[in-house]
Amino acid sequence: MLRAVNVGGRNLIKMTQLTELCERLGHTGVRTLLQSGNVVFRSKSSGRAQVLKSLQQAIEKRCGFRPGIFLRSLDELREAIAANPFPDAARDDPSHLLILFIDGTPPAGAAESLSGFKGGPERVKLAGKNLYLHYAGGIGTSKLTNAVIEKAIRTAGTGRNWNTVNKLVELCSEL
Repeated sequence: MLRAVNVGGRNLIKMTQLTELCERLGHTGVRTLLQSGNVVFRSKSSGRAQVLKSLQQAIEKRCGFRPGIFLRSLDELREAIAANPFPDAARDDPSHLLILFIDGTPPAGAAESLSGFKGGPERVKLAGKNLYLHYAGGIGTSKLTNAVIEKAIRTAGTGRNWNTVNKLVELCSEL
């Protein structure tokens, strides 16, 4: 999952370009989802760090920017779905339920500070490398923004809504 691509006219990459770059790197079964930097593929490389580095370098060379990339295996995506602390939101409000995928380790107390957020009806739960967010009042009007979240957890992440995460699992399962 690429972070902050094709947003506000910045960090532009066509999904056909992303597919082509992944295939040139030797990945197979490459498929993209939406225009927001979601790509699934099968990799022969056993090293996550190498896959990440080579893809970042290829995008930078071709598109002129180096995106944050958050890699997750099919099993990790399935585990993220299974660990969802808000099953009611998954059932009743999936477009407002997000998983923020992070790679760093938030400092002690970060989850508690977000859980106590008093800006609105949001619910927040940190579980491992995933931060679950239910924006019951809507995402666009919430005061619980990425800037607020990342200040609290002191690491970057990229969010995908429940529907998108499930579609990524479906695409991965088809490989």
